[in-house]
Amino acid sequence: MVWFWLDKKKMLSIYRKPTSFSIFISLITVIGLISKFRKEWIFKLYHLVFRTKPQPKPIVYSYPYPYTPGENVKKEVMKLPIIKVLEEKVGSIRPFQNPKWLDFYQNHFIRGSLFNQDIISYAHSHYSVASKTLVSLLRLDKRVCGHNDIVHGGLCAALFDEIMGEVFYCDSEGKYMGFTASLTINYKSPMPSKNTFVWCVQITKREGRKVFLKGQVRDAIRINDQSSGGKDTHGNLFSHLIDPKTILYAEAEALFIIPKTALPSETITAKNKE
Repeated sequence: MVWFWLDKKKMLSIYRKPTSFSIFISLITVIGLISKFRKEWIFKLYHLVFRTKPQPKPIVYSYPYPYTPGENVKKEVMKLPIIKVLEEKVGSIRPFQNPKWLDFYQNHFIRGSLFNQDIISYAHSHYSVASKTLVSLLRLDKRVCGHNDIVHGGLCAALFDEIMGEVFYCDSEGKYMGFTASLTINYKSPMPSKNTFVWCVQITKREGRKVFLKGQVRDAIRINDQSSGGKDTHGNLFSHLIDPKTILYAEAEALFIIPKTALPSETITAKNKE
């Protein structure tokens, strides 16, 4: 009995007497908890005392680059009736991101920053050499709004500028890129977010280094009724490509300038005569 009592006492003394290792572990744990929760405790106490509402934490979005559209959204766009019409009347698909230019797109506003699952979740184009016309299908998702559930008008303008720049580049056969001198947009109807739109743009006239363009953006499916959509002032310029009964959201006219150093003057003159 004496031996058991001594042994038990010894064991209890081991558990009661902290070792240097256990003290070290305890200190590290306490310091870690304080550093992690100290700010939250202070803020909670402040809001409790002064009865204020805590501010929500900012949401940080991180998108993988380069972006690859998901199969679901791709199938949704590719099954639209207009796809077959464009492949027959305009031309093959031009991807929104050229694999050869990925380094350039990293700092690009439209094809880099905005091309992701929450803004421009899908996009591709069709270009007609004969008519100098480019048709772009873009799926605009949830983070594109000004007013609730309505696409920001500034984004619509930026996309007009980008797509007009693309048809300008296609017409030059990749030899030069132009600069926007003016861009006028007439908004016809609010554009709902989480929807697929069709941008149609065309080069209409040339004067020396000046290149004039017109464009429209319409709904890919929905038909216009008396309560939505605007009147077409471009004389059904794109009626052979997209149903003129679809909702018209905006029209645009632009003037692009060919840089002086882009091509010799005789080449520009020859382009004007085409």
